[in-house]
Amino acid sequence: MAVADDYDRAPQTLENELADLLRSAKLEGRQARAVAARLGWDGGGARTLAAAAAPEGYSRERVRQLEERVRAHVRRSPPRTSVTETALRLIEDAAPLASRDAAARLATAGVSQRPFDVEGVLSAAELLGLVHCVETGEGVILRPDQAQLRAKAALLARRLVVRNGAGNINALGLDLGGGTTATDVRLFLELCGDVTWLDDHRTWFTIPDAVGRAIRTLRKMLSIAPSLTVSDIDNGLRRSLRPVVLPQEIVRLLCESQRWLRVDREEDTVTTTTPLDQARVLSPIERKLVAMFRRAGPTLTFSRALALAERDDISLGSLRFYLSRTPLLHSRARGHYTLVGQAA
Repeated sequence: MAVADDYDRAPQTLENELADLLRSAKLEGRQARAVAARLGWDGGGARTLAAAAAPEGYSRERVRQLEERVRAHVRRSPPRTSVTETALRLIEDAAPLASRDAAARLATAGVSQRPFDVEGVLSAAELLGLVHCVETGEGVILRPDQAQLRAKAALLARRLVVRNGAGNINALGLDLGGGTTATDVRLFLELCGDVTWLDDHRTWFTIPDAVGRAIRTLRKMLSIAPSLTVSDIDNGLRRSLRPVVLPQEIVRLLCESQRWLRVDREEDTVTTTTPLDQARVLSPIERKLVAMFRRAGPTLTFSRALALAERDDISLGSLRFYLSRTPLLHSRARGHYTLVGQAA
């Protein structure tokens, strides 16, 4: 009876509880260390049979046999699992959570003596038959519903970037719904691997390989004027057929995230690092419009542009549309237009 009382009074941690389980299965010394390494019960994460066997001088088959001994013992005599259950509940309540943060949280809560890799907790749960609702992978702990949200977040984030060049975690959180917090959204995005944060607060992001309307518009403008001010670019994005409206600082940061651009913050200019081929980035009618303004500009009135357009086989409808909605032109005054990047 005294022994049982001493056991109850001892400070129980994951390490203690799992070590007791191994001892109750008659594993000591090298045998216990090998199985603890195999199952991650030493806090270092689960290992392969070979990795667990080598330090103790065992074969993989021997470690497999020892592991099976523990499983058979648990089937015959289910052990106490209160600390492991507490660890599971703590992890479930904290999810979504980076695995490294979960390991530290177990130690902070006094459940483990030191940061304890969650793989060890989950392997113990599997062996002991404890029900839980978390999964781990790619360095994160998620509940099943959160795993679905993570996949949805990746899809919606890419859509935002394709549409606007940059996305905002608050807008993404609203799209995800379900009370998703900004912290959750950040974690989901960091798991995507291809997301680049634009600001120090990790509120705005882009995906470098998601080329959408903002990047295509940038290429069009910079094929005409290889160097533009951030203000020129912002105005051009807003004048597009499908306007891209971003805070000007985010426009600047978006340009800085593009390897083919160089941003001079003192001059507040954006310059291409290699020339852009207008034949590849501009449509035929856009090329005609650019040639017309370069030949007769720099500034054209509507009536003058109309007369020139007829000669260049540009219809009145097309001219009206491009004068009002193209990022290639700036309206300097009512009825007066100039190519982007050109002085009036």
